[in-house]
Amino acid sequence: MKEKWSIVELKIMRRALVLARKGLYGAHPNPMVGCVIAKNGRIISEGYHKEFGSLHAEIMAINKVKDKSMLEDSDLFLTLEPCTHIGKQPPCIDTIRQIRWRNIYIASEDCDKRVCGEGIKILRKDGFSVRFGLLEEEAINLNKVFFTFKIQKRPFITLKAAVSTNGFLAWKDGHSKWLSCEKSLIEAHKLRAEADGILVGRETVQNDNPELTTRLFKGRSPKRFIIDRRNKLSLKYKVFEQKSPVTYYITTKRNLHKEAQLAKNGHKMIILNESNNKINMEELMFKLHELDISHLLVEGGGKTISEFINNSLFDKLILCVTPFILPQGRGFAFFNESNTSHPSLALKLIFQKNIGQDLWLEYQLLKEPYEFA
Repeated sequence: MKEKWSIVELKIMRRALVLARKGLYGAHPNPMVGCVIAKNGRIISEGYHKEFGSLHAEIMAINKVKDKSMLEDSDLFLTLEPCTHIGKQPPCIDTIRQIRWRNIYIASEDCDKRVCGEGIKILRKDGFSVRFGLLEEEAINLNKVFFTFKIQKRPFITLKAAVSTNGFLAWKDGHSKWLSCEKSLIEAHKLRAEADGILVGRETVQNDNPELTTRLFKGRSPKRFIIDRRNKLSLKYKVFEQKSPVTYYITTKRNLHKEAQLAKNGHKMIILNESNNKINMEELMFKLHELDISHLLVEGGGKTISEFINNSLFDKLILCVTPFILPQGRGFAFFNESNTSHPSLALKLIFQKNIGQDLWLEYQLLKEPYEFA
């Protein structure tokens, strides 16, 4: 039987979710967590996990309350169940158990195998009133990157492309600077700050010579991944000349001299196997998971993005539609006409906004394909 939630309970947990999102740029590799302490329906303290290694949300909220007697018979609202293991911080469960709470509201379980419902079990065994599932779907969606990484053993993958109104990604000669407006470029750098890794193909490096950093937005730059199956790129480009962030050069052909040159700037070469004359995507996902890349942003070009689409290997697609009609250009390289066995893919538009002169569309990949009559 599903619990029925009051308007006040819903309002307070929504506040906890808003707080949790403040950790978007710093909490990784931990999940985003928000906490609210309320007494008689009135909020008396708040907290969130600001950055990796810092205080967890519930400890921050508890510490803020100077008169600890106020905590007795108050309600604790958590967007994620408390941790039970020792990491950068002691287990939160130990501090929580020392206080006599009236109710403990937990939105979602922690899918980390070290926790995985254990925090809830311990609290209930201790006799606490644990009310689980308040805004559970919203809480899981907030940490979809964390859940994808832990459960599917691969990064959450966002594909992002700027396109002309008639669907081209770049001019005919291959360069894509600058289809999108300046405000969109800043938005793109904000998106980079959310990711742990950013990936592009050889042609994007050759045509645009990008830095792939967050220089237009105050945030950490993701690790850079360059796919060059045949190992053709020279090392004259910015992604190799800059020492930070680290660049991983992904190829199927080993070149010891180039590998040594990369190492001088702190960069690394990753050798993967081929599959049908392409990078083995399953092996790539395993390697990214091994490198602790929980959110991968794929920025191009058309062939690289299309390879992820062809393998149904993405979670979100973001299109920045620009107000240009190009007479000629380069677009996506979707399914081969001979590949009739590939299912159609269904996308759900989950968000749209105007940024400057551009229209940003955000789609979620649905698990079930469309069935056409």
